[in-house]
Amino acid sequence: MVPMKSFTLSVWQYRVFRVATRSGLLAEACLALLLLPILRGMSVFRILGIQFEASVRYHVWLGTAMILFGTLHGGGTLLIWGIKHHLGDEMWRWQKTGRIYLAGEITLLTGLVIWITSLPQIRRKRFEIFYYTHHLYIVFLVFFLFHTGDRHFYMVLPGFFLFCLDKILRMIQSRPETYILSARIFPSKAIELTLPKDPRLTYAPTSVIFIKIPRISNFQWHPFSITSSSKVDKHTISILIKAEGRWTSTLCNMLHSKPDSEAGEMRFFQVATEGPYGPSSMDFLRYDSLLLVAGGIG
Repeated sequence: MVPMKSFTLSVWQYRVFRVATRSGLLAEACLALLLLPILRGMSVFRILGIQFEASVRYHVWLGTAMILFGTLHGGGTLLIWGIKHHLGDEMWRWQKTGRIYLAGEITLLTGLVIWITSLPQIRRKRFEIFYYTHHLYIVFLVFFLFHTGDRHFYMVLPGFFLFCLDKILRMIQSRPETYILSARIFPSKAIELTLPKDPRLTYAPTSVIFIKIPRISNFQWHPFSITSSSKVDKHTISILIKAEGRWTSTLCNMLHSKPDSEAGEMRFFQVATEGPYGPSSMDFLRYDSLLLVAGGIG
């Protein structure tokens, strides 16, 4: 922000400036918490009894709040600059000391791109766009550091450190790749994949597993609900996939090209797995009656 002593502001302009400044601090607070709900391999939210599937909504809410406060912060600042005829001077400034305003503008624009491509209308129909633009968080954090300086970045650093640690641990877990034991394609374009598993691996009902198939993409991980029971199927794990998007449709076409007699060739479909993630509690089994509601597939 431009120091207050640089401008002479009227009462309403001063109030706008105060709102912009405080909105920036609120956006920073949201950013400090933003990465905590998506730590899949760490039990940050499980301590509160919140599972990963439910904690993702907090990531969405915090991200939306951060963009809202960040837009108020940037918009209010640009408004004051424009009124005081300093817009051209301040907007493109990249000084060696103090706040770098251009970096703040790049941070806000990057955040808006990430937020827009995360909307359900885009995420569900164009998952690849959502997935790859989400990796712009690296650009976002780098320019955020340039804009705010190290004193403010320390507030965000703990969450970012835990996020990096969680990512490293998950990469180690998913490093040994397995293969597809068998695959079935149903008339509705639903795919059932069966993968081998360690007999010692157990999981609760409604658990989710993330899989990556390098023959389709070396970067994309997709979550799917597990349809088998670890108490019944000791050596295998099954998932059900609906061919809707590009990734799942590509998988369906690849499996279609293999006739049943070539089932042994399924071993050439290398798969990396991560998880399972799911509820650690089975408290619902205490009840005599249960109401089960299911929707979607995979």
